[in-house]
Amino acid sequence: MNASRNSEPSLIGRPLQHCPRCGSDLLQPVVESLVHEVHFLCQSCGGCWNVELGVVTRVAPPSCLGCPARGRCEQAYARDHTEPQN
Repeated sequence: MNASRNSEPSLIGRPLQHCPRCGSDLLQPVVESLVHEVHFLCQSCGGCWNVELGVVTRVAPPSCLGCPARGRCEQAYARDHTEPQN
């Protein structure tokens, strides 16, 4: 083992700096407790995001059964996915 190697854990930077929907930097990590995934909930627009292997995707609320912020996310998701009335 290399004696000069630092045994302290390294800090991991935030994988998502700004909300892809509104640009806010008010992203709150939320833990989906049933599958232990961390998503990022935007405190400005309510969008919830998953970051995996450098790809950012919107989280669909039905996939987050154990999320403490599911109600807020459902409202934002429904608002964003409603088809305009003609």
